[in-house]
Amino acid sequence: MQKKKDIILKENEKTIAISEFNIKVNKANYFPKANLLGSYGWNISNNPLISAYSQITNFGLNAQINLLNTQTALNKAKYDAKLIELELLQLSGQILDIEF
Repeated sequence: MQKKKDIILKENEKTIAISEFNIKVNKANYFPKANLLGSYGWNISNNPLISAYSQITNFGLNAQINLLNTQTALNKAKYDAKLIELELLQLSGQILDIEF
């Protein structure tokens, strides 16, 4: 039982690390991109101005959705890890199950 709890705790720690990395990746989508020639831009092709604006809007919306989903996954993993930690403390006798 203890070994299973440790495995789940390690899995949640890995999920937290992956989620934190995904947050960084999603935040990077908000910044302009630089190319090897030293110019930068927002990855807009040579489409008309309206189309370019639509692409930026959709790209930004998708980036925000991905960021929120990643932050939600991170919060859930932290919550699950804390529940497992509390259960491990209770199983080890460090937290007593007492009603007040």
